Amino acid sequence: MVKGSATIFKCRAITGEKTLSLFEQISEKLSSKCLYVVSLTNYPKGEISRPDTITKGGYTEDDLEYRISKFNFSGKLKGKEKDISIDYRHFRFNADSLEKLLHLVLKIKGVEKVNDKNLGSGYTEWYFCSPKQMNAHVLTTIRAYRKILKEKKAKQKRV
Repeated sequence: MVKGSATIFKCRAITGEKTLSLFEQISEKLSSKCLYVVSLTNYPKGEISRPDTITKGGYTEDDLEYRISKFNFSGKLKGKEKDISIDYRHFRFNADSLEKLLHLVLKIKGVEKVNDKNLGSGYTEWYFCSPKQMNAHVLTTIRAYRKILKEKKAKQKRV
């Protein structure tokens, strides 16, 4: 290899015959990570004081409609996956980390969990709040994550 030259690795992409560079492939994969807010209205409430809309904040690398179809609702909610509305999507390379932090923020803020096993896979991630409130918690989580990183970098510089 000649000094000062750079090699761009190329391979065939799964979609079609187009050749993507390694950077393009990594970028494409990272940009598919999505932190989402979905909601289900007219949830049968047990107590009158609870809102009838429940909201889920989560993360996926799959198509969001496909992910929703895999919730596998059961009991009184069977087939209600089609009634779920997609309210917000945040495409972030660190969506998986943000999801964990989001659930911590929700716990600290005291947002009540639904905890209904009829909500299928991921049933512990449903909360009694509006999509707007959930998105506010997502944005708080993103700001907190940035602040944590900033403080960590500042601490490393001091050492």
